[in-house]
Amino acid sequence: LVSPTGSLADNNPTYTWNQVSGATWYQFTVSGPASYTFSQWYDSTVVCASSTCSVAGATPNLAAGSFTWKVRTWNNVGYGPWSSGMTFTAP
Repeated sequence: LVSPTGSLADNNPTYTWNQVSGATWYQFTVSGPASYTFSQWYDSTVVCASSTCSVAGATPNLAAGSFTWKVRTWNNVGYGPWSSGMTFTAP
């Protein structure tokens, strides 16, 4: 995972992670205060370019507080492991 991390300036971050060779789909999750959870699958051909993948506007209007996000891969062989979580704070 690349970003977001730390204290954010706004409550609608763009999520960026390093592309994984052979991955055709990525499952992306965000969890936070008040039992907030978000989970979505993204096609690697849509969200990845060069060596990184990026998703903007997935979690607009986040409440103030601490959030953790992570990603895992999938291809025709199966699921990859979840990444370590990365934490950020929305204003």
